[in-house]
Amino acid sequence: MRWLGVLALGLFLVLGGLFAVSRWMGPTAEQRAALALLAEDDPQPAGRNAFAALWLLGYDVPGDEIDAVAAEDVENYRKALVSAQSAQVLSNQMSVAEGRFARHRAWPSDLKMCGSEDASCLATVRERRDDYARQVAHDRALVDRVRGLAAFDHYRNPMDGHIFPPLPPFKLFFIAHTASALDFVEGHTDAALEAVCRDVDTWRRLSANSDTLIFASIGGAMVTTGSHLFSDMLAELPLDHPLPSICATAFDPARVAPDLCSAMQGEARIAQAHLDRYGDEAYSFLRPVLLDLDATRARMAPVYAHACTDVVRRALIDDTPIAPQPAPGSPWRLECFSNVMGCTLSRIAEPAYDAYVGRMQDVQAVLRTVDAVVRLRGQAAASGQTMAQVLREGGLRPAVETWRMPVFDEAAGEISTSLRGHGRRTEWRIPLPASRLGD
Repeated sequence: MRWLGVLALGLFLVLGGLFAVSRWMGPTAEQRAALALLAEDDPQPAGRNAFAALWLLGYDVPGDEIDAVAAEDVENYRKALVSAQSAQVLSNQMSVAEGRFARHRAWPSDLKMCGSEDASCLATVRERRDDYARQVAHDRALVDRVRGLAAFDHYRNPMDGHIFPPLPPFKLFFIAHTASALDFVEGHTDAALEAVCRDVDTWRRLSANSDTLIFASIGGAMVTTGSHLFSDMLAELPLDHPLPSICATAFDPARVAPDLCSAMQGEARIAQAHLDRYGDEAYSFLRPVLLDLDATRARMAPVYAHACTDVVRRALIDDTPIAPQPAPGSPWRLECFSNVMGCTLSRIAEPAYDAYVGRMQDVQAVLRTVDAVVRLRGQAAASGQTMAQVLREGGLRPAVETWRMPVFDEAAGEISTSLRGHGRRTEWRIPLPASRLGD
């Protein structure tokens, strides 16, 4: 028994020593650098925040009352978060605009809004023109509100950093592209070109200046869909048809730098809120020896800070390969001895953000392609050449050596751009300007 006692004491001292060393280790140099990037103040961008306008997109709220109504909603939302146990609870939060102002009512319909990157929006609308005309007429106020977002400069969620931040009605955004397609089909050519180019310009700005990852991603989809719609319009117009001035700058890759840092900082704050809540609620009697919140935060930091590193930010602009996000590491490392729950949680909750960064880089490649097409279209019109002639002379060669090279498919009369962040979809294709005249 004496020897068993000595053995137990020795084992206790060894385990206690391992626990102390594990807690003493602190974050690695990589983790400290990542924590510093995430802790950097996200500067409030200049200009107007689009949150209130987007949050109340479905209501006919007068412009001079939008901020006050949204502020009241945010305060009610903040109070509800105190006791909310799931996103479902908050999904039932009704805006105070309900009952005060008319609300957009969805019109029962099987029509699809222009949001698929694989389908031609013009062809879809043209096939059921009358049905889409009725739909857009019903949604006209909504279309005007979405297009009115051109007056805003950035998106900042006032409830950023909470476990279930309020999100705008994303599915309503794409009605604007559908209305532009209908305008074009009905012969309002210049109005359609103006609207789609301005929408691309708007969503580039809002997406790159967002503190919410899902909003930045939806904004990227709006840019890609609008770019495809604009290219389809050019395919049905003569090369010398003048374009609105906004179309000369909307696709300029240098106009808005692609960036996901603010969005990933916001994502990290949401993850931290979940982690804090988990720390308050989970296994309180074991938490002191099994969970170290600071160590868990440091362990997860490199994943969220990846998009804020100079290497990744430069790669988004230079179109160079993006290194995979770092993994939290094995739960069998010494630092996990005193943080078993945290190390396990970080592995289970590890999200894959590589695709988001890859998609943003793809959006930038799409913009460069359309920008080149607009420039070459003007060159062809001025010289009396066809687009095919200009392209055969190497007109698509990128201005920067590292940018991916679009491919001219002469047989199909299309230009393709390779994609890296869209899973199985490996290319984005658009028709040549003036290639569908008379179709």
